[in-house]
Amino acid sequence: MRHSTTRIKGHQALLAPRLVAAIGFAMALGPAALVAGCKSTPEQRREAAVERRAEAVEDLRTYLRDDVKDPGRSREGLALLDEIEALISQVDMHRTAFEADIAKLHRDHATDDVALLERVDAFRNAREPLRAQALATRKKMRGVLTAEEWTGYAKRELSLVIASRSQGGFR
Repeated sequence: MRHSTTRIKGHQALLAPRLVAAIGFAMALGPAALVAGCKSTPEQRREAAVERRAEAVEDLRTYLRDDVKDPGRSREGLALLDEIEALISQVDMHRTAFEADIAKLHRDHATDDVALLERVDAFRNAREPLRAQALATRKKMRGVLTAEEWTGYAKRELSLVIASRSQGGFR
């Protein structure tokens, strides 16, 4: 394989031609991708996160319905998934209220740090029991599914976790 010699900040380095092309492409695309990424509003990003979460839940439902062969365990898994989804929705309601409260406090010039910290603590105190309950429900799910089924479920569950976190959920 032929390598090109390229100077990088006064140092000579051997770079494979494909790497040189990839770096050039990334440098050319970088600013355009950055500008394109800035066009979305917070509401659009929130809507996209809600859509990703809905897709992840539907993927888990499909898996539990189609790949868990025992109908009783499948129904129990679907019921547990409903519980998890309800808990995530409760966290979303607390988060939305928290964001509105924080925005209001930030607009008020007289707001002190104590008021902000009290609101943060109130949100955490509301969220923590829901997180604990979601983890307990997840543990029940692990007990319902076989090891093989759990592996498939857990792989799909990761997309739900990522979508929920990107929306500000169970951090």
